[in-house]
Amino acid sequence: MHDVVPIDEEAVLWSAPEGERAGRPLVVLLHGFGHDETDWAQHFDSIPPGAVGASLRGPAATGRGWAWADFSGQKLRMAQGNRAMSAVARGVAGWIARQDASSVSLVGWSQGGALALHLLRKSPSAYVSCAVVAGYVWDRTPHAGVKRARPNVWYGLGDGDDVIAPRLAGSSRRWLADHTDAVIADLEGEDHGLSRAFARRALLYTGEQLARERAEAPASGVEG
Repeated sequence: MHDVVPIDEEAVLWSAPEGERAGRPLVVLLHGFGHDETDWAQHFDSIPPGAVGASLRGPAATGRGWAWADFSGQKLRMAQGNRAMSAVARGVAGWIARQDASSVSLVGWSQGGALALHLLRKSPSAYVSCAVVAGYVWDRTPHAGVKRARPNVWYGLGDGDDVIAPRLAGSSRRWLADHTDAVIADLEGEDHGLSRAFARRALLYTGEQLARERAEAPASGVEG
């Protein structure tokens, strides 16, 4: 049986009150290592019109915040890291499955971006899009299912980012170009932080993909 690390449902911050969420597009927001759900909540005003944002908290306490998986001070084999990321991805996916949403989009920053792409790897057709701010691809082994689905991904990295090593950024970009319908954005003047401009770019892409999905949806009703 696969391990599942659940999230704290009481810690989720929403962009809309409970009575106004059902049946709307859901934008799931995932913070970075050592941070928390308030990071993305600061950008709720950039959530695409008509959609609802939900900012989740990672399950691993780091002492100064939260993480999706705490690898600090550890030398992990790839298989160990994959198990840890997959376990928390199952927890997030389980939470998503319990929501009353017409569609789901993923947006993640740093380690949250890595988790968003890991969720995409597990279910490449389950999400309208995935926007990654200063993140990376955790598992960069080939994946035939993702290649077939060619999911919509926006990957933004600042030219002043001193956290994502060039080698990791390069291998992440190559994997995304090979597996997804990726938009790669190099942002001048941005570092590894979740700036307002950076967050807006990611959420603008999310809104564009939601609009495209609505435009491409078949018309409902029966013609007379």
